[in-house]
Amino acid sequence: MKHNILKIMALIGMGLFLFLFIKTGPREIFVTLKELTLIHILILFALRFLYFALRTLNWKMVLAAYQERISFTVLLRARLAGYAVGNVTPAAKIGSEVVRALMIGGGDKKRITASVVVDKTVELLSTACLVTVGVLTALATVSMEGYQRLIFLFLLILLISAVVFLYRKQKKGLFLWLIDGLKKLKLKFKFIEKRRDSLTETDSLISRFYVKHKSDFLRVCFLYGLLYALWVMEIYLTLVFVGTPDISLLTGFVLVSIGNFANLVPALPAGLGLYEISYVSVFVLLGVPIPIGLAVILTRRGLSLFWTGIGLIPMLKSSYAQVLRD
Repeated sequence: MKHNILKIMALIGMGLFLFLFIKTGPREIFVTLKELTLIHILILFALRFLYFALRTLNWKMVLAAYQERISFTVLLRARLAGYAVGNVTPAAKIGSEVVRALMIGGGDKKRITASVVVDKTVELLSTACLVTVGVLTALATVSMEGYQRLIFLFLLILLISAVVFLYRKQKKGLFLWLIDGLKKLKLKFKFIEKRRDSLTETDSLISRFYVKHKSDFLRVCFLYGLLYALWVMEIYLTLVFVGTPDISLLTGFVLVSIGNFANLVPALPAGLGLYEISYVSVFVLLGVPIPIGLAVILTRRGLSLFWTGIGLIPMLKSSYAQVLRD
């Protein structure tokens, strides 16, 4: 039932996006896209590579706290493979994290799994803090209806509550909580029960990071803050490159912050449909012309598809490729 609802939401989102595309006129949108030069495209590709490199560095720092010495290149391949899976499968965000853990051939599997969970949680915590600042900035500076303010506040509270809940459960034992929750629902999986001891140890490793590696926690938080700034810079430069008049970094910050709400629905490949219509709505809210907004969305989708293709290469070459396909 839930899967069908999400598919309907995706179809509605894509339908509205196509409607706006046709109504605005493909010619006007492509004229806007022609503003992009080769230098502009290379800059955007470089920023996106830097984005993946910085995310990989964050993960490497978490692994180092667990005394796992894995090369940057191996981690980068795993990160890109996870990103690709998140963009082409219904597993989306959850599937991408599973894949990047599986892509690491060596090392202690429990520590690697713990590092993935911690890395993702720190990213969510950092993002939630910056999204809060961005949304509050939008509420203070952008003219909007009362119901729109209420929607943003509701989503903001929902996001913060979910991230804090996830963080607190990890300090007490996330996997065991999930197993016990399944039991209460009378759902038992022998595969999971057989690995209860292993999952208990992984829980202990996750909790230990927050207690014994507070300086590493703060450093990774800071780097994810830089990553957010890089994301803002990318969307800001994209808007500048396609000829947006009077755009500011603050507008880019607000765009990224509000646009992050599209990721509240993680079960759709690449947020398909929801991403497009969410950003279109934000562009309209901030007064960005529709042709420019659609051109920015198409540009960013193009970047995403390129790096998805790059990420599929190491995944398909991996010994886990057959397992992932199954």
